[in-house]
Amino acid sequence: TYYYTHASFSYILTGRYEDAVRITRQELSRSPNNVLAHARLVWALSAMGRDEEAGAAAQNLLRIDPKFSARRLTSSLTFKDPSIAPRYLEHMLKAGLPE
Repeated sequence: TYYYTHASFSYILTGRYEDAVRITRQELSRSPNNVLAHARLVWALSAMGRDEEAGAAAQNLLRIDPKFSARRLTSSLTFKDPSIAPRYLEHMLKAGLPE
């Protein structure tokens, strides 16, 4: 699981969104209720402008965790670059996840 987490974050942070989607879907095939993996999938799809798919991924996340909060997630993460968390939040909100 750690491999998938680090790989998908690395791909997202370097703009390799297709790779992030691929590796995150592999992670979800092994761990379908992994809320954080669903959130990364939403981020990658939204960043590519695949809004319909990002919205569907967001709905899947909410089926697993109906009380999910995008702001709570992004505030719990620390990134060296302070511009990352706001972008993550922006993509999750754009896909329809609750703040």
